[in-house]
Amino acid sequence: MRNRNLVGTLAAGLFLCLATSLSGCGDDDGGTNDNGNSNATEDHLSDEMMVTPVGTPDFGCEGAADPAMVYTMETEISGIVQDFEEDWAVEGVLVSVYETLEDLINDTPYDTSAETGPTGSYSLMAPANVARMQFKIWDPTFQDYFITLELNEPVAGMPPGPPQATGKDRLVISDVTMQTVPAILGIGRDAGTGIVAGRVYDCNRDELQWGAMRAYDGPESDPGRQLLSVYEGADRNAFYFADGMPVRGQMFTDPEGQFLIANLVPTPGDFITMEFWGRYGDCPDGCLISTQEIPVLPDSIVVTDMVPLYAQ
Repeated sequence: MRNRNLVGTLAAGLFLCLATSLSGCGDDDGGTNDNGNSNATEDHLSDEMMVTPVGTPDFGCEGAADPAMVYTMETEISGIVQDFEEDWAVEGVLVSVYETLEDLINDTPYDTSAETGPTGSYSLMAPANVARMQFKIWDPTFQDYFITLELNEPVAGMPPGPPQATGKDRLVISDVTMQTVPAILGIGRDAGTGIVAGRVYDCNRDELQWGAMRAYDGPESDPGRQLLSVYEGADRNAFYFADGMPVRGQMFTDPEGQFLIANLVPTPGDFITMEFWGRYGDCPDGCLISTQEIPVLPDSIVVTDMVPLYAQ
């Protein structure tokens, strides 16, 4: 079972890109869906069955209760805030925790730490009986660091492991890095937009290769929704990874299961819909494996995992 930090991996990949430059700039295949959008989900799946680093994926948890653990009482969480690029301690930033995504959109945190000091240390209280929480790491001056959001984090751990310790270090992304991420991919960053990045997993928390990600401006029930993730052409804003870095030539998730979508326009008071599709043994023609409603805030990066669909 793997549970590596995507943000740290992304940072290493970005600077490897800068050192070696990108190659392999072919575009992905695409299609047209009922709304006239290119890159239709159904027409833009790998011909390969998805695999994990240890073999066949496990989707036995689909429809089951979310296995994320909870703290049975209000619990202090503490750690160090570090710079995305350099891993040094960051002074003068805040960490906020939210019980729900709605609370995050409305900016009504359960608790917010004091500004970090020279050691980068933060401390806040997490609510009881909440399986997954939302975290915002941010610079109150909005000058040097962009907002970093960690969504749907199983803060108290996931079985079969023991409850996780209450210490958790967090990363925050500088203005320089926020400009660099799109630039090394050959696109410009649109001011005021956000980035979504993450990994796709099976029920054992193993990363999945040959998965396809899509972002829409509304749920599947909305017949007029528009595709936001574009994998080809002049408007391209979505990428997969190869050898630990985002590249233009990758068509689907690699063995690390990573994806990145840039230049997403914020949706004040609303969500975008992230969908994860793929082919596997019981679904050779391709199925929706995971969906997640997430907010996009201005000048922010959202880090979120896509896991199989649990029961609501």
